[in-house]
Amino acid sequence: MDTAIIRNSSVFVPRRRRLLRSTHILERALEAEKRGYCFDRQKIGPGRRGVALNATAGQLAYEWKHLLGKLRVRSPGLHARWRREARPEPHPLFAIVAGGVESWERQRVRASNNRGGYRYTA
Repeated sequence: MDTAIIRNSSVFVPRRRRLLRSTHILERALEAEKRGYCFDRQKIGPGRRGVALNATAGQLAYEWKHLLGKLRVRSPGLHARWRREARPEPHPLFAIVAGGVESWERQRVRASNNRGGYRYTA
């Protein structure tokens, strides 16, 4: 049953959410191993190929802008290479759906007072 509840680290999590989380971590481990990092896959729950996690187009754009900002400072060569890319190709694990930036993101916005500066949304 997809909505069956199972125990995971003292928190009850729906089975499908646990499967998606494990699949996401497994995919990250596989990518990291290609780059020479080591992971103990015994600690990762069972994942499944062909599962897709929904991510909004707004979140993808937000993450891309955030990454480009980091690259500008940390790796100007990579920034120059990637800055013209309007929208990156997401990892096959993600299915991009319509929508804005996720509500859990803290976004920097211009302050609405006369002093200028920035504030963060919750």
